[in-house]
Amino acid sequence: MKVQQILSTKGSMDVFAIAADATITALVRQLCDKHCGALLITDEAGQIAGIVSERDVIQQLAAGTDLDRVSVGEIMTREPVSISPEEDIHAAMDLMVKRRIRHLPVVSASGPCGLVTVRDLIHAMREADHSDVAKLVDYLQSELETR
Repeated sequence: MKVQQILSTKGSMDVFAIAADATITALVRQLCDKHCGALLITDEAGQIAGIVSERDVIQQLAAGTDLDRVSVGEIMTREPVSISPEEDIHAAMDLMVKRRIRHLPVVSASGPCGLVTVRDLIHAMREADHSDVAKLVDYLQSELETR
C-alpha cells in the first residue's frame, strides 16, 4: 500500500497549515478547530518551511511561555523530514520510528499534499491485514470447493 492511499482514505485532501508569524494561541485554536495534532508551516512559494505539533505547545507551556507573544515560527521544527506519496507505508513507518516522530508530511514534486500520522499507518496496516486474511480465506474456500 502506498502513502497516497492513506491520504485518499482520510476523506480530505486539505493540507492544514499556519503562518509562521501566528501566535501559539492561534495555533492551539486551529489544532482544536481542525481536530488534528500538527500543522505545517509553508513559505511564500507554498513549500514546507516547518511543522509544529501539540507536543511543541506542551513544551512551551512547561517552560512558562506566554502563548500570545511567541510565534509559531519560533517553536516550529524547521526542514522536517517528509515522504513522497508514492512511497510504501512500511517506508513511512520505518522513517517515523527511526526519527521518533508522530506526524509525517507528504510532499510531491508540486509541494505538500498531506500529513500522515502513526494512527493513520496503524489503521492502514490493520486494514491490509484484514484484506490479506479475507483473500486467503477466499482462496482456501475455492480450493476446497474444487476438490
